[in-house]
Amino acid sequence: MAYAIVHHFPGGTQSQYEASIAAVHPADGGLPDGQIFHAAGPSEGGWTIAAVHESQESWERFRDAILMPTYHPAYLLRSLTEKAKAWEDLLFARRTLREAA
Repeated sequence: MAYAIVHHFPGGTQSQYEASIAAVHPADGGLPDGQIFHAAGPSEGGWTIAAVHESQESWERFRDAILMPTYHPAYLLRSLTEKAKAWEDLLFARRTLREAA
């Protein structure tokens, strides 16, 4: 069953959106695997993105493997207790890449 996601980024701009799409969408301009629709535009107070995936599982794979958030290095230097979470994220990313190879 199709699964829709709507993201609202308060204060988001078109240039930030374009930079994020360049990082997470295929270079050929197509949609990521499992995504069947994508639209975005300015909205009150920021930027809104709507995406439809083939299934919730498809969305979760994209979210976990492609959109996985990370920490800014300066934040980690100020918040040493967060370094363990960043390390877990790095290990997860490495496992994901190895499984995809």
